[in-house]
Order: sequence, then structure tokens, then C-alpha cells
Amino acid sequence: MTHDQYMALLPIYEAEYGFSFVVTDISGKVVIGDSCMTGCTCGNRSEKLRIESARQTLTFGEPIIGLCCEDGYARWSIPLMQNSELTGALVVEGVNLESDEQDMPQKVRKAAHALLELAIKHNLTNAASLQLAKLTAKKEQNRFLVIEASKETWAKDELRTIYLREEPGLLTAIKEGHTSEAMEILNRILTSIYSVATDSMELLKSCILELVVMMSRAAVEAGAEPSVILGNNYRFITDLSTITDEEDLAVWVRNMLDALIDRINKSEAYPHFMILNKALTYMEEHLHEPLKRDDVAKHVGMSPSHFSKVMTERLGQGFSELLNQFRINRAKQMIMQTNHSLTSIALECGFFDQSHLSRTFKKATSLSPGAYRKQHSLGQ
Repeated sequence: MTHDQYMALLPIYEAEYGFSFVVTDISGKVVIGDSCMTGCTCGNRSEKLRIESARQTLTFGEPIIGLCCEDGYARWSIPLMQNSELTGALVVEGVNLESDEQDMPQKVRKAAHALLELAIKHNLTNAASLQLAKLTAKKEQNRFLVIEASKETWAKDELRTIYLREEPGLLTAIKEGHTSEAMEILNRILTSIYSVATDSMELLKSCILELVVMMSRAAVEAGAEPSVILGNNYRFITDLSTITDEEDLAVWVRNMLDALIDRINKSEAYPHFMILNKALTYMEEHLHEPLKRDDVAKHVGMSPSHFSKVMTERLGQGFSELLNQFRINRAKQMIMQTNHSLTSIALECGFFDQSHLSRTFKKATSLSPGAYRKQHSLGQ
């Protein structure tokens, strides 16, 4: 770039954007114009950084705005080129990004791109090389995003598999207040989470939050007060935002688990929940038998009348209604998932015979067992 070219273009750029630029040689030394002195500690006079900034622009195909030091002063450089060879740079430096001027960052970005366009318009740089570099950088960026998205999708699929395997045991341990068992399962889950998402603390935190939601739901179902759990969660999640270390994250999760189980144990509903959970498990395991309310009440150590009262108050259903629902649900699963005869299914689910199954099933679902099987076998 000649001195005459510089003197012709500088006023245009200054009038439009309010910034001056200088011309450097390949070493970054100013050869045309006056380098702007500013209040920053380095004085914006680093020759190496000037030409390095131009090389970055050439690499990415567009201006890269950087800081010369920690004082908030910006620099951008446009490569001067002879064919494909870098010969120097147009440099704007000493721009105070922390000035009181409104929309300063937007103004800087606009001015940086305008200087590039000015160089292209006056054949001071190689437009084709810059365009190719921009396309290549964009392609690499897209490839990176695809890879990262693929990795995240894979990680979430892996974690979903882990949750499906471990969730029932963890929820049961939390609901029953078995801290040591819950901690053992939780440690297995955490180990899996760390192995899958170890490269990203944000992904780790996201996975942990899903785990906390699951654990909190179990605590509420076990009788803990929802408002108390919500308050605890708010406090813990506030702490989570400050964690940057995996070890601290593991401690945080364990503290969360301790708090949830503590709230379950302090809940007035906890003993009744334990009794009902034991009763429901017994009912599901003995559906094929002629179960009676008195037998189940005896199994859990309650009088039949008190057992009925607790069941109705806590579950909203009486013994016979709930037992019938369990048997219908079991029949649905067997109809969809097996080729067993309806007679066999009826006996396995605790109905007297196929006719009893058909009447009860149709009343509950508006379909006969045969129609239900046909409908689901067609994937409808």
C-alpha cells in the first residue's frame, strides 16, 4: 500500500467509523501512519501481535477482534497481500471497549468488517484466499458442532440406559429410607455419569440435575413435604451453579441424598408409606392367589379396618378396587407381550376363569381381551 493510497482511504474510514488505521510491514512494524498511544499497560505497541492478528484474519476469513492486554483495549488487523503472500497489515488499535459510548462492541465489529471490505475493494488483499478461508473455517465449525452434538446424544442415550437399569432400585431405597443401599446405587450411577460426560462439566451438571429430579420425586412419594423439598432443592441448585470440580460435585450429590432421606424419615406419613409399600409389593407378588384384605393386613401387621382406612386415605382406593386394577394391568401386559391363552392369563392374574377375566377386563377397558390383543398386535 502506498502513502498516497493511505492518505486517500484514511479520511473515508475515519469519517464513517471514527477510527484511524496504520500500515505495517510483515514484521508488524508501522511503516505508514501514526500508531495510536493509549492508556493501556502495553501501549498497544506490540509488533508481533499486530501481524499475528492479521494472520488470524487470514486463517478465518474475517476480522478477529482481540485485546492487546487486560485493560480492555481492542485491536483488529486486515492482511495486506501480494497474490497469496502476506506482506503487511492494516491495523486499528487502542480502541477502548469500556468507553461510555453506546453500543461500542457493535460499532467495533462493524468497523472491523468495513476495513476488510475497504481493503478488498481497493485490491489491497486477496479476496479469494479470504473467502476460501472463511468457507473452510465454517465447514470445520459445522463439523465440530455435529461431532459435539453426536457425542452429547450418545452420552444422553447411555445415561438413559443407566437410569432405566438403576432407577427402580434407587427409588425404592430412597422411599424406604435405606441410606446405605441408596448411596451404593447412587455411587454406581455417578461413576457411569462421570465416565460418559467427563469432558463437559455442564453436561455433568445437566445429568446430575435429572438425577436430583428423580430422587426428589421419590422423596415426595415417600411422604416428604413438597414445599420443604422445593426449598432444599433451591438451596442446593444455587450451590451447584458455583461448582467447577468433579469431587465437589460428588459431595454435593451425596449431601442432596442425605437431605432427601432425612426429610422422608421426619415425615409423619413415612411409617404409613412403609406399610403400604410392603402391602402393595405383597399384593403384586401374589396376584395369582385368592388374596383377601385380612390376609394382606395381617402380613403388614395391621388390623383389617385400620389397613383399609390407611389405604383409602393415602392411595384414594380401597383394597378390592386396587387389587382389581393390579390384576387388569398384569393381564394387559401378558396379553400384549405373550402368546399365552386367555385361560392361562386369567389364572395367572388371579381371575376365576376366562369368563371372569373377560367380564372384568371389558368393564375396565371397554374392550374384550381378544380385541385388546388384536388391536395391539397391529401396532395401533
